[in-house]
Amino acid sequence: MQERRRDDGQLHALGDMRCFHGPIPLLADTPRGRWIDNRMIERLWRSLKYECVYLNAFETGSEARRGIGAWISYYNEKRPHSSHGLLTPAEAYDTANQNLKAAA
Repeated sequence: MQERRRDDGQLHALGDMRCFHGPIPLLADTPRGRWIDNRMIERLWRSLKYECVYLNAFETGSEARRGIGAWISYYNEKRPHSSHGLLTPAEAYDTANQNLKAAA
């Protein structure tokens, strides 16, 4: 049985599983808790906090859900990302899919 670390740092022992539902298991040779292990999600949380949460004084949970949901839609569909050559994630994903279809 192989031991794998989930993206939240918890350890789980996985046997011969054909289908795994839940957080994506990470096979990492790095020590637990290094920032580089989760740098993409840490950057997302930082952007969410500074661009949405800290700028809006959400009064209720439902208001926060709507506001954060709107920001996530903006982040994925309208906000250009330097890591994608100033494309939005949606545009980068569509471009990648078209390239894969053309290659097939």
